[in-house]
Amino acid sequence: MAKYAGSGHQDPSTCLEGTRTTALDDIDEWKCDSEMLDAGEGSEEYRDRDREMDILWLTGTAGSGKTAIAQTVYERFRAEGLLVVQTSFFRSMGCTHPKYLPLSIAYQLAVANSSLKISIEAVVQADPAVVDASFDVQLQRLVVGPLLDIASRGRVPRVYVIVDGLDECGVEDDQIRIIRLIQGIVMDSDRHQHRRLPIRFLIASRPESWIQTTLLLSSAPIPAPAVFTVMLNQNNEANRDIQLFYETEFAKIRNDPRHVYSMTSISGPWPWPSEADIIQLVLWASGQFVYAKTIVRFVGALGYSPICRLDGVLRSHSHSHSDYGSGSTKSKLISPLNTLDALYTHILSSAVDWDVTRSVLGALGAFSSSLVKREAVSVVEVLLGLNVGDGYVALRNLHPVVYVPDDLLFEREREGEGEG
Repeated sequence: MAKYAGSGHQDPSTCLEGTRTTALDDIDEWKCDSEMLDAGEGSEEYRDRDREMDILWLTGTAGSGKTAIAQTVYERFRAEGLLVVQTSFFRSMGCTHPKYLPLSIAYQLAVANSSLKISIEAVVQADPAVVDASFDVQLQRLVVGPLLDIASRGRVPRVYVIVDGLDECGVEDDQIRIIRLIQGIVMDSDRHQHRRLPIRFLIASRPESWIQTTLLLSSAPIPAPAVFTVMLNQNNEANRDIQLFYETEFAKIRNDPRHVYSMTSISGPWPWPSEADIIQLVLWASGQFVYAKTIVRFVGALGYSPICRLDGVLRSHSHSHSDYGSGSTKSKLISPLNTLDALYTHILSSAVDWDVTRSVLGALGAFSSSLVKREAVSVVEVLLGLNVGDGYVALRNLHPVVYVPDDLLFEREREGEGEG
């Protein structure tokens, strides 16, 4: 089971101090709610509401900074002495199998708590085949069972489970199954033994339509537990955070003694880069931290001139915006964004019918808002001669890069249920 212990992190970086404050404050509020419940504080109405918020969903488009926030939360919780475990799914590292979830959680719990270690080891010794069982059986026997075991013998500390990158776990059915299992744990805990099994889940993922539906849309006859949602949108705060990130990281590059000789060639404004260049980079990032991190890593690479590299990025990016797809040599001179190209190519390749999807996206581009409104999709369907609902179907697999509000998502899902 120890081989799954390292399934946690691809990029262990945390949020830069002073950034992502709204999201982190929201998560801290969610955490403080559970601490008040443990202490028995608050009214009955408050405690009832708190029981319905044992799941937090941190969501945002690809590259919006979910992993950095999840890592920051993990480290903060640990520093506060809380019992917190984290498992992450990363397609690029091959960490996608659903079994990473229960085995990684069980391993970390055993390391963190001696009583849980004894209980988990007893399960494995009694039935060694459990490590090869289905992941729902593993979750029940290696995580829930040991927690109930030690809870029956005394007070068990509240456990926080962070699941990062759920959208990169297995296939769509695996992701839905994991959510259902987590909901089952929370609902069983609410109905029968909430005070005996204090456990909370933080799920970080892109806003894939099936994840939204499973988490937020109740399915009769069993309602889904309420979810505390933290949405990372492109907004003024995200732009301010990215600007602060650029200023901090470029200052590190500028003052790095390994770049001292190349930085002496600056003939333009000081400090480097200019404010105008940073603002341009912020605008190009469009709220995506992965873009900003990629630029900084490229510019600050050892063995190259940061000044020349940044100039090349600014020139090539401006050229690509005015001459994208022309195949000219200039647009290929500097390519720091290959990883982003691969990421978005993967997402766009999941479109059910690319010709229809491209037409819908092109038509939606005529609307001033960056959000996909129900009215806009309906108008596009009429303009393109599509059937009602075809616009949503075209966007269904693009939620990681195209934000579709809950009302449009749920309206289409309910229409689908009604047709059945």
